[in-house]
Amino acid sequence: MLDLLLPWWPAVGGGSSAAVAPPPPPETDPVPVFGWPIYSDRSVSHVPTVSGGSWRSTLPLSSLLDRKLARVARSTNATLAATQFVVDLRTERPVGVLALPKHTMSQAARIRWRASASTSFAAPIYDSDWRTVWPLWATREDVDGLNVAHVHLPPAPVTARYWLCEIDDTSNAAGFVDVARLVVAGAWTPSSGIALGARYALESATERVVSDGGAALYVPKPVRRVFEFSVPMLDEPEAFTVVWRMIRQLGVSGQLFLVYDRHDPYMHERAFLGVLRELSSIDFPAVTEHEVAFRVLEEL
Repeated sequence: MLDLLLPWWPAVGGGSSAAVAPPPPPETDPVPVFGWPIYSDRSVSHVPTVSGGSWRSTLPLSSLLDRKLARVARSTNATLAATQFVVDLRTERPVGVLALPKHTMSQAARIRWRASASTSFAAPIYDSDWRTVWPLWATREDVDGLNVAHVHLPPAPVTARYWLCEIDDTSNAAGFVDVARLVVAGAWTPSSGIALGARYALESATERVVSDGGAALYVPKPVRRVFEFSVPMLDEPEAFTVVWRMIRQLGVSGQLFLVYDRHDPYMHERAFLGVLRELSSIDFPAVTEHEVAFRVLEEL
């Protein structure tokens, strides 16, 4: 199937270590995609499972279901047979966001997602075809300090129970692949896009102490991405059947996967796993119109 997500990340072929010219910006206003609910996480009624491939017993495949990015699954080798897994969501779910927020796939790696009603995947409901993992125009120095997520957005939500992820990274110099935190999620796209005044920012908890002699000493901490924006002109059904429920269920600790825009040329910079920094209110600027402000903080 044709994937409309990243036309500059071709469906076949390997990545390159040499930077090329970045793509032109989209011609339309950005519309964020909220990867939520994360169906690959345990819910009140279903406990998803992962299986298949060949993964080390000390860094098992089940680590993909752990919210902590420090918990990784490591393949026993880099063969295609080893670096794959099947996700059983336990019931059919409408999936619109597929992501691996942290991984050690090389710049030559490719990845493929398939959905099916059975574990045989003989007649897939959806097939992403092989896609490159890294942005071709960015070098490793460009992305140093980032969790460069692999993100795949099907052109429309795909309702399926089983998903197969295949990673083709046989030339990985480490001889294995690490993957952390699987995201198989629904997708909410605000009908009105976002309001002017949105802001991307970075924050760090690095500690700075000045010694008696005046020298500054530092306890370095990672830099996190923050996206602050407002979604205006929501009607009542969207505001209270989607937004209110999402805020209520996530609180300030539940995770979502945020995509700035489906056609974002800087997907590696602006798509990340995050949490709501604060509980947002739903405002009523007009009788039949609602607005909500979000502040999403990256999870590391």
